[in-house]
Amino acid sequence: MKRIEVRVGDATARYTLLEDAPKTAEAFWESLPIEGVITHARWAGSAVWVKTPNQPIAALDDIELPVTSIYPGTIVVRPNPRGVAEVFMSYGVAESRGPLGRTYATPVAELEGDGKALMGAFGDTWQGGSTSVSISRAEDRS
Repeated sequence: MKRIEVRVGDATARYTLLEDAPKTAEAFWESLPIEGVITHARWAGSAVWVKTPNQPIAALDDIELPVTSIYPGTIVVRPNPRGVAEVFMSYGVAESRGPLGRTYATPVAELEGDGKALMGAFGDTWQGGSTSVSISRAEDRS
């Protein structure tokens, strides 16, 4: 089972890579690490997002397993025609949306445990603004 780690400041949580969309999950895995700035998702609800030009995830041009709902603790990827991928991370009720309404995304990872500190850091972007994020392969703890 592949695991990733998401870090915002001192807050860190682990996620399990999902296998339901193998092409997207593998492209996401091969694109790690992703370093960037998360911004609160204006139209999506309780979620933050980061754009990344990292290949091969940025080269995807289709939605492998289309969803609109982004459940708490889920990471989804939405291709962008400008050669970047948009990675959304939810901390509450969220939906894949843009300025023109609903969009579709592919789920790639699920939170392990409660991730309370990281979810709080995501929520802080609502009032506090954008902040740095690091998404990387998790080291094996065994």
